[in-house]
Amino acid sequence: MNNPPHRRWIALSVPLLVAAAITYGLFLAGPPSEQRKIMLDRKRVAEIGNIEQAIDLYHAREGNLPETLTLLREKLQPQLSIDDPETGRPYFYERTGKNTYRICADFSAPSDADNLNRWTHDSGRHCFAFRIKTNTPVE
Repeated sequence: MNNPPHRRWIALSVPLLVAAAITYGLFLAGPPSEQRKIMLDRKRVAEIGNIEQAIDLYHAREGNLPETLTLLREKLQPQLSIDDPETGRPYFYERTGKNTYRICADFSAPSDADNLNRWTHDSGRHCFAFRIKTNTPVE
């Protein structure tokens, strides 16, 4: 049984098109290892934001900043993640004044170039400075 030439051409071109699409997708998105770094950095930022909210609530209830993030988790939010998702080490937390503090993390990559919000960071260690919000409601 003889296959017409166009069927043979289609049979050969479909796998090539699929391979080209996969290659192009990897080119646009980057390799899986780079995507993992981006995902971990986004998780770090989200967790630091959650810690910030918990510290505001703690301050509203207690009238001062927590001594440590562990104390914050023990007294207020047992489910609060205070450890880096990749290394398992706690985020660095330091009180810098009566109502100010900073939280530091080690980032795998710089934040997106179009990310112009308060969470902009370079790769490596970056610290975010915070001030207690005075209008945090007490529950």
